[in-house]
Amino acid sequence: MSSSEQPDLSASLDEFERIIRAKQSLVRRDARAILLGLGLRLDEGLDIAADLERLARLSAKRRAEWEALLASELELACAEHIHSVDPRYLDLPNYDFEYTLDARERLRLRLIAYEALGHPVAPAWLERIEAADRLLESHRPRDPEKAAPIEPEIDAP
Repeated sequence: MSSSEQPDLSASLDEFERIIRAKQSLVRRDARAILLGLGLRLDEGLDIAADLERLARLSAKRRAEWEALLASELELACAEHIHSVDPRYLDLPNYDFEYTLDARERLRLRLIAYEALGHPVAPAWLERIEAADRLLESHRPRDPEKAAPIEPEIDAP
């Protein structure tokens, strides 16, 4: 994940708090930002206890809505990875392995954050993710230059 794409958990929690206080609708994007931010902090070995406490306090009155958004975001990310690793496309010369691997990394961050929030990931999802990972690895180019997306050639004027 590029540094420009790295989630800012503090900003995401601030936005979540603003939405909660304004009694606005929560959307899956809110869950995505928080899951990615938590996952990144966990991956870096940082303490997230205060963040978890804040999140629990903020979401307490809208627990069911928040839990549904978390589950929906995780399921969508799982499905995206599973379906992106389609054998019909993996051997195409323009298959975007870089995008797929980056999306897989974001899924990994979501998974560790989801579990840190006390939600076990359904075994069926984990099995399908593992199968997709095996398939992806078996088709992944060993040459890093070939794993990068192919840029269209631009004719000089």
